[in-house]
Amino acid sequence: MFPRSSLLALALLLVACKKDKGDTEETDLPVETDTDTDSDSDADTDSDADTDSDADTDADADTDADADTDSDTDTDTALPNDTGTPDTGAPDTATDTGGDADTDTDSDTDSDTDADTDTDSDTDSDTDSDTDSDTDADTDSDTDSDTDADTDADTDADTDADTDADTDADTDTDTDPPVDADSDGFDSTVDCDDLDAAVYPGAPEICDGRANDCNDLSAPETHLVTIVGGGTYGTIQGAVDAAVPGDVLNICDGLYVENVTVGVNLQMRGIHGRDSTTLQPIAGAPGILMQSDAGLRVRGLEISGGTGAATGGGIHNPGTGELIVRESRVSGNAAANGGGIASQGILTVRESIVRGNSASVTGGGVLSGLAVVIEDSVVEANEAPLGGGVAGLGELLCTGTSSIQSNTADYGAGIAFSGLVDGCAVTQNVAALAGGGVLVSDASLLTGLNITQNAATNGTGGGLVVTESSSVTVVGTRIASNVAVDGGGVALADSASLSADDSVTVTLNTAESVGGGVLLGNASSWAGAVIEANDAVVLSGGFHGIAANTITGTLVTANTAPAGGGGSLVAGGSLESCTIESNTAALLGGGVNLSNGTFDLTGTTIVDNVAGGLASLGFGGGIAASVAVVTNGSVVSNDAQVGGGIAVLVDSTGTASGSAFSNILIDQNTTTVGGGGVWTEDALTLADSTISANTGVVGAGIAVDGALLELDNAIVSANVAALSGGGIHVNDGVALLSSTDVLENVAGLGGGIHLANDTSPSSAVLTSSAVLRNVANNAGGIFSQGSVTVAASDFGPDNSANDNIPQDVVQELDGSVLPDVAEYGNNATFACDRTTGCVP
Repeated sequence: MFPRSSLLALALLLVACKKDKGDTEETDLPVETDTDTDSDSDADTDSDADTDSDADTDADADTDADADTDSDTDTDTALPNDTGTPDTGAPDTATDTGGDADTDTDSDTDSDTDADTDTDSDTDSDTDSDTDSDTDADTDSDTDSDTDADTDADTDADTDADTDADTDADTDTDTDPPVDADSDGFDSTVDCDDLDAAVYPGAPEICDGRANDCNDLSAPETHLVTIVGGGTYGTIQGAVDAAVPGDVLNICDGLYVENVTVGVNLQMRGIHGRDSTTLQPIAGAPGILMQSDAGLRVRGLEISGGTGAATGGGIHNPGTGELIVRESRVSGNAAANGGGIASQGILTVRESIVRGNSASVTGGGVLSGLAVVIEDSVVEANEAPLGGGVAGLGELLCTGTSSIQSNTADYGAGIAFSGLVDGCAVTQNVAALAGGGVLVSDASLLTGLNITQNAATNGTGGGLVVTESSSVTVVGTRIASNVAVDGGGVALADSASLSADDSVTVTLNTAESVGGGVLLGNASSWAGAVIEANDAVVLSGGFHGIAANTITGTLVTANTAPAGGGGSLVAGGSLESCTIESNTAALLGGGVNLSNGTFDLTGTTIVDNVAGGLASLGFGGGIAASVAVVTNGSVVSNDAQVGGGIAVLVDSTGTASGSAFSNILIDQNTTTVGGGGVWTEDALTLADSTISANTGVVGAGIAVDGALLELDNAIVSANVAALSGGGIHVNDGVALLSSTDVLENVAGLGGGIHLANDTSPSSAVLTSSAVLRNVANNAGGIFSQGSVTVAASDFGPDNSANDNIPQDVVQELDGSVLPDVAEYGNNATFACDRTTGCVP
């Protein structure tokens, strides 16, 4: 067992560590010592800190629960023998000597005088720190098992009820006095925040989001502007005038009709946000004017209704200081330039709205002279002649969920800019004349833009316009679903250039006239990108070049138009290393339409395009050409009713002016009428080219209709016609072949060449040429209804006819058979006509 003195000390410690349950204040009242030693000699082991070593096992019936549970509620009624006074806050001095007489002499000598003076742990230190822990540790369970062998019934007659008469009710009714914790002169019964000396009834109200004067927060203070840590003012300008660099101005709810001039770096914030706090500029000046190089951060404000300013109807920053507009709304302002915001320094618009502003010259929503960052913000429904949404130079960066939308202008409805434009979503803007979405000038870089659903209602470039003599590089950008009269997606002005890669797509745009995808001005150039699935109502679904245009390294696919499905070049130009694929024209030029100029198709493949349809007769599945000189390129696997690969037409006036093609591969094209590879109604020179594996009804390789065909150093081979002229069909025209081979072609009539006679006899002149290994049902080599002149040419005898008529034959109109020209030998010179036959 522990020594009695140790238990007593422990009991005292436990009592001292507890608080009176009646206390409610955090501060302590004076300590009551209330020692209340209660000597109580009870023989019981009385857990009352008396260890009662009582060696006798004495089964004393007195389990002596020592009724004094001493709940000690501490009304402090005083023990019967306690000479102390009730708790007054002073220490109790009573020794509580009232002990049991019970000497308990038990025959076992068990002197058990209860040497435990029974201080009854109810030393009741009762320091009454007014926490009044005073649990009177003597719960006095005093089970005193005391098994005294003599069983000593010794009920301890006094059963030691020892309720410790001082039940010590001590309810500690002494209530704490009111406390003024923040020493502001108002105690907690009236002070709505007794921990803040600035908050008390009738305190001066400041704009900090609290009811400083203890009024109702549901009715916030209005028309107050407070410098955090400083004074409070009735106007924004008043607070600004008193501010020093770095100050933060809290602006309470309300409408502030004033113009504010800021001369130092500071912050302004509407404490309840832009829907509660509005600055309305007085007409004739900006809502906020920043001076010198001052910096400004605006947060949680609406700036609305400013008119008449020369620059910056809402905010004007003419210096190089940084302007940040956050969680704000700039709306309904007007100025000559920069209707909403004009900034010469760096401008950041974050989580804000710039809406419904206007400029009479430039920059309806925003005008920037250095750099602007638009972050998770919207610039919408602004207007100006130039740059309805944003105008400026330097850098325009859009991040997050930002959008430039529904703005209007004459030019550049969404954006009019020179420099870097990055990451912007530009949508549903409308320009009257040019650049529904974006207009860029000088040397500019566009990266990561999404330019969609914009329009140029009476002009060009529904999505994008590049101004005259400017150059732009475009990366990672989509230009889609825009509309214009010309250049539905993009328009390049004269001498402008655009360079892109295949991360750029011009798609689903529409031109009401020409250039569904792209319009190229005089001498402008285009490099790269994908021009896909655009449409033009009149001409040039993919691209339309006005004059001397160059398109390089571009995929043009799935575009549509009545003429020039893939596109058109007029008055010269080039398609270099391009693929013109799977485009459709209702009338002519499924792939491209080339007219009135010289064109270079070096490295370009025109493949799988279609001209015509169920409701129309189409000409030139791959190329429709008029008065064109075309060099290089491949025309492969295209289809049309007339001229599956190439159709050469007279000019728009009906004048026969002639065209020329050289170094062209014309292969595997098809037609349902005539000219599987080439059909011409105008004079055509075809040199250094191969016309092979094409199919059609007549003239599978080449069909000539009333025109002159000149073949020089060409190969016409392996073409198949269902009716006549497997290699060449000439109707009412002339074919001049020089150093040309007509080989392995197939037809029903005239496997190699068919000279037809519709209104006048056709003729052919072959010089240093060969007609070999051709096959037909009739006349494997040549079937003529006109005249043939052969000089130093080779006829086989390798041509064949399935009707056993001699192999190399010229057959007359009346069906008579002329002598086999093979008898004149290879390289012979002779002439054949319908009356005299073939004469050497």
